[in-house]
Amino acid sequence: MNKQVTDKETLLDYADGLLKKEGEDGLSMRSLAKKAGISLGAVYNYFPNKDAIVGSLMENFWKNVFFNCLCKENTESLSSLQILKKSDEILHENYDSFSSLFTLSKHLPMPEKMFGSGYIRHFVLELSKTMEKEDADKTVFSSSFKSEDYALFLFVSLLQGLLRGPKGNDFLLSLHSKIMKGSSI
Repeated sequence: MNKQVTDKETLLDYADGLLKKEGEDGLSMRSLAKKAGISLGAVYNYFPNKDAIVGSLMENFWKNVFFNCLCKENTESLSSLQILKKSDEILHENYDSFSSLFTLSKHLPMPEKMFGSGYIRHFVLELSKTMEKEDADKTVFSSSFKSEDYALFLFVSLLQGLLRGPKGNDFLLSLHSKIMKGSSI
């Protein structure tokens, strides 16, 4: 027996289950209504379309990764390299749980709304601030090489490395270390 759907989060739980079990093709407004035991119209009260459901599922993923796993820790004492390594580790740990969302992004361009997540923006800004502290003598960042742009590049590259497998970000981490040390590449 399905639990009664009384809020958006409960409906998202059903959507997540459908996506994990049946993949993208198994998730539709109609299949979600059937799984949740509610009318199709009730699903539309929460979500205007399937893209909105997938967007909400991705936002929950980023909340879990960057807020529940990373932001709750005291990252102020970590270097930017340690933050990137920890982020890579967390992304790999959560890859299996949310593989349906990543499988979706392997075949399609990553949705624009994914990069609009407040959790991602927070991560990018915090990483940027950490790197600026590490660049106290101002030898790395300049008006043409901004820390925030570089932090966003690192985030996107972490995701691309995640799709390459467990060691997919080794080069990125090594490159970042050299850039922050001011070493020649």
